[in-house]
Amino acid sequence: MPNPAWITSENVQFNGTLDNAAVLKTSGGIRSLVLWDDLPVADQTILIDFIDNNGGALPLAGPTSGFQVVDFNGNVLGGGATGLSNVAAATAGYATINVGGNKAGGDASGLSSATGTSGSQVVNFIPTITAGTATNLVPTSGYQTATFTVAKAGGDATGLTNDATTYTSTITVDGVARPISVVGSAAQTFTALLAEINTDLGVSATASIVGGNIRITSATTGSSSTVLMVTGTLFPALTNFTAITGSVAGTGSAAALTASILVDGVVRAISISPAAITTFADVITELNTDLGVSATAAIVGGDIKITSATTGVSSTVSISPGSLFAALPGYSNVLPPQNGGGSSRKYSATVIVDGVIKTVNFSGTAGTTFTNVLSEINADLGAAATASIVGGNIRITSATTGLASSVKVSDSGFLFDSLTGYVGISDVAGTAPVQYTATVVVDGVDKAISVQGSAAQTFTTLVSQINTDLGVDAIADISGGNIRIASASAGVTSTVKIVDGTLFKALGAKGVKAPVDGIVDLLDAAKKTKAPNGNSLLDQFNVIKVGTKPAVPPYVKHTTKFIYWNGTVWKYLDNDANV
Repeated sequence: MPNPAWITSENVQFNGTLDNAAVLKTSGGIRSLVLWDDLPVADQTILIDFIDNNGGALPLAGPTSGFQVVDFNGNVLGGGATGLSNVAAATAGYATINVGGNKAGGDASGLSSATGTSGSQVVNFIPTITAGTATNLVPTSGYQTATFTVAKAGGDATGLTNDATTYTSTITVDGVARPISVVGSAAQTFTALLAEINTDLGVSATASIVGGNIRITSATTGSSSTVLMVTGTLFPALTNFTAITGSVAGTGSAAALTASILVDGVVRAISISPAAITTFADVITELNTDLGVSATAAIVGGDIKITSATTGVSSTVSISPGSLFAALPGYSNVLPPQNGGGSSRKYSATVIVDGVIKTVNFSGTAGTTFTNVLSEINADLGAAATASIVGGNIRITSATTGLASSVKVSDSGFLFDSLTGYVGISDVAGTAPVQYTATVVVDGVDKAISVQGSAAQTFTTLVSQINTDLGVDAIADISGGNIRIASASAGVTSTVKIVDGTLFKALGAKGVKAPVDGIVDLLDAAKKTKAPNGNSLLDQFNVIKVGTKPAVPPYVKHTTKFIYWNGTVWKYLDNDANV
């Protein structure tokens, strides 16, 4: 709203003919003709005559648009830096264990390698097993066979009539009946016959020649996998057909087999798919995969032995057989554990990842090199974070990103302090892109402005981002060292009001200047002389329609009272000399 001290009523009478208008004048000499009703044609003529009689007027472009300015004291340059956050993508928090900045994986860690015996435990089998012993756990598919007195091959003739005769059968797969219908002319060889049967079976099962006979095999496995064939008219019509043998149901289960092995006090979860363990050699491979570097599984004396990778009195193994070992053929029991002996130095640390405590704990013999140390740390951190060598130091990095991503390290068990070249521990929090916001009300409609700092590192790119959000309704530009936002419309309904969120404060703006609404038309008087009747010429003439005229206050000649109407400030004075 204009400053009241700067606006007064102008003593422009229009020869006393206009009674629904007034002229207001600012300290800058700008005069506005304010209407509180539509100006009739006759009054328009009077106004034009008045301007002509007082030197004439030059129409300027109009109507004009409303606008508002974000005030930067005129210091904004397009290429100037905005100072907004330059984070373009979220980063992960991490902690650095400084070990001199010169370490490689194979370098000696400096941890104590005092040795002793390793803890172990045995899973006993009767009879004993070997690597090649079958587990009988791989799930199988159900099947049924049509036999022949003479073994058949794909190219052999089926014996079906070479005409349109249709031969039928029904094959029930996993409890679902599959009708089989074969035209004789389309199945003159066993290869063609199998193709016809497989078309009718779809994905449920497969017909093939096994041992010179036709076998139908279910596509599923396990105890629910079954095939039941009905001879119908098809199979008896085949050359040398004998009979359909008894149905063989599938065996096993696809469910994972599990166990739990406690190694040096840390639980190692074992989960193995039955399909992956045809023999006991496969069982050993899968066990070692899940045990990682903590322990080793092997077949020793016809049994399975799990041995800790550490030594000393803290080296222990405790096996909970779960569903895995009990399912293996010949399983008897788990023998009592044999704990390690001798002395083996333990090291530990506490790592807080994203606010969750993780304990790192291992013996010096398990961490003789920096590669070993990283392996032990990663085993205890799991999926939460990763330890690696970066720039010759150990870095532990959170698996998450953003402001909540963090890693804090407490060397509670002298793990890192004992490493060769140890200097200290530092941490860096995760980061995230910063969105800066504001609202621009254009012609009464809110336009949300949301700018990512990294995309607005200069005022030129900032203005571009603002214009993207403004769309076609308004335009932002740099004018006079400030940011100016103008409505795309014009006239008295053309308005802009800026409501800052975080954007302009972050830019260090002084504030926003008073909004300037659009106007209907603009006239500029060309001459500066006085007319014979003594009225002042109008330097600038803004036509504004406001509605109802405010009441004239009493004691007009001496009043200092202002009247506010529709965003306009009125002050009535006696004549131009008092302005």
